[in-house]
Amino acid sequence: MPVRKSYAFVNNRGGTGKSFCLYQVATAYAKANPDLKVLIMDCSAHGDVSQYLLGGAQEPLGEDAVAFSAGTEALNKIPKEKTMAGILLAMLDVDSTAEVLTRRFQGLAINNEKTKLDDLGVHLAKHSLDEQEMPQNLWLAAGGKDLPSGEVNRNLFGEQPSPTARILTEKVKLDDWKRGGSLLLSALNRLEEDCVVFFDTDADIAGRGASLVALLAAKRYIVAVHENWIDYQRLYEDKSGFFPLLAHLNSKSATGKIHMLLFNKLRKLTKDSTTLHQPSPGRDARLSFTTAEVEKKNMAEIADDMFFRCFRNMTTNYQRFFLDNDTIQDEYDFASRFVTAFYYFPSLATKISQLKGIPYTNIVPNKVYKHGSRSKEIGPIASDTLDAIKATIDAVVKKL
Repeated sequence: MPVRKSYAFVNNRGGTGKSFCLYQVATAYAKANPDLKVLIMDCSAHGDVSQYLLGGAQEPLGEDAVAFSAGTEALNKIPKEKTMAGILLAMLDVDSTAEVLTRRFQGLAINNEKTKLDDLGVHLAKHSLDEQEMPQNLWLAAGGKDLPSGEVNRNLFGEQPSPTARILTEKVKLDDWKRGGSLLLSALNRLEEDCVVFFDTDADIAGRGASLVALLAAKRYIVAVHENWIDYQRLYEDKSGFFPLLAHLNSKSATGKIHMLLFNKLRKLTKDSTTLHQPSPGRDARLSFTTAEVEKKNMAEIADDMFFRCFRNMTTNYQRFFLDNDTIQDEYDFASRFVTAFYYFPSLATKISQLKGIPYTNIVPNKVYKHGSRSKEIGPIASDTLDAIKATIDAVVKKL
């Protein structure tokens, strides 16, 4: 059956929190929708989402482990064919060892063969740690491992890419990546189970083939941004910017549409909800918390600027990349439909979530967690603190 929904977290600038936001939102979504299957496809060469989900950044748990974190240790044990790199090799038919998967993907359109979730990833509950309490309806196509990354670090340290990464870099061209997006979408639409898919992407979307595949396979985009004007302006940069890239891809292929503008890492003053604009006409974004006035002003100005650039500039016509664009009459409609926000979540809760790989929604109130060979302690986190975090995440999940 066709995928119910699919979301790619995107921004062509690094450090906006795409991966961490996806990790929190996708796990919370799976927990809130136990009757649906949820597939996370990590198309990032960094593989941060995969590491969080597979054990976090804490020390490896095995005595003979050579990885630098528990998440990386578990990631290294996942079979190649259950990683994004392996799936891409199979789809693009550039690896003779992936013949079975290649026949599956390329035969989909011919014989209407169904796709199974186990063809596309691992059942996360079987590969994560018990303490993480990952939802039983969550699958992962792991990233990082063997996906092509940038040249800077390899040139600096003399590091050689893996054979898989080298094949994907040297043998796969732009048109192949576009074909990969189409093939992946076809495979997802033939899943036997009712499924929602989340894609993570790299900042250098135009230069990373796996991220291009995600952009073409996803039906909806969640743009993660800061209330920082320099970061925001980069969305419109020629060639590398998200909007020009989307326009280029859309001229030759079908693309998804923007579902949400997710502002991240704002300072929270109170837990009281508030409107984005002051004064507000009633049609406006309603934030689940109150942030500092200067930050809210920046958010409002950035949201207004996006409305005028995308909905009033007929030259670029970027409004075609937004869902429900025919219902948007002014900047207040735009904010009401697209804008939401996360605040800067408390550092102690974030440390538990990153180190232990435990999503915020699974952190146990008032529990002291231990990590590392010397059993270092983290926590406890008070119930009201966790309740506020979960309420903010739930407000985003309900909009998906």
